[in-house]
Amino acid sequence: MKLLLIRHAETEHNVQGLLAGVTDSALTNHGVLQTHKLGQHLATNGFNIAKIYTSDLKRARMTAEAIREHQKRPSLEDNCKQTECIESALLREQDFGSKELEHWNSKRRGQDESAQKSISNGFRDKESLESMVLRADSFLDEYLGPVLGQNSSIQQNIAIVSHGLFLSALWKRFLLRFGPLSVNIAPTAASSMTMRPLEHLPSWSNTGYLELEILPRASAANKTTSLVPIVQTDNAQKVYPQTMAILKVNSTDHLKSLKRTRGGVGSSAYDIRQQKLDGFFGKKQKVGE
Repeated sequence: MKLLLIRHAETEHNVQGLLAGVTDSALTNHGVLQTHKLGQHLATNGFNIAKIYTSDLKRARMTAEAIREHQKRPSLEDNCKQTECIESALLREQDFGSKELEHWNSKRRGQDESAQKSISNGFRDKESLESMVLRADSFLDEYLGPVLGQNSSIQQNIAIVSHGLFLSALWKRFLLRFGPLSVNIAPTAASSMTMRPLEHLPSWSNTGYLELEILPRASAANKTTSLVPIVQTDNAQKVYPQTMAILKVNSTDHLKSLKRTRGGVGSSAYDIRQQKLDGFFGKKQKVGE
């Protein structure tokens, strides 16, 4: 089983450097192109995805929908007749409270400012890390737990489309559910890893994905020659019986040939009425049309 943890495509608020946690943010034209590059890449590289779990926020839903559309390719028809897309508010980004739509720099300001604002009417504090952990655990229990609860070969591949900060929280909680000597780093991912602890992976780029392979222990034993063992010292109440291999970290190979459209068009909010970007400066409408 392959498991992909994917960040949504570029948004208008990303370009502007604004905190858009639970605020809906439109994809840019460049972001829409990113979603199609990702969808094409996954489809042409044999990722037959049975289920996509996505945040219910628009930027994630549009990314997930592009992946699903490209799964309809004839080459994948036999193995993945219909990809199921499941929305969940559990996968939303951290709620920044009253700092929603403020500039990212405001996140670095001291706590004194927050304390002063809390006195004012209407101030809303940001979501705590503890709350994000609870959401991550709830998602794992409700959606992945039933799939990974038994040490058997799992034939379906799963994608999770969410947001940068929440994906980091989800990864840490997911990692804790694997026992000692059950997590490995493949050579394909080793160059992307830092010297930091395994739970602190590099941040996700727009449409960047973490590629994981979940294997029954018997199958994983046959692959240990190509994997570097990692010892997990933390224990979790619920431990999956499988082993996990980290294959790619923040993979953005699908974006290598993608260039941003000049003149500010690429960074503009995507308009669904535009069928093609190359028609953005197309024929002018005739009077009366």
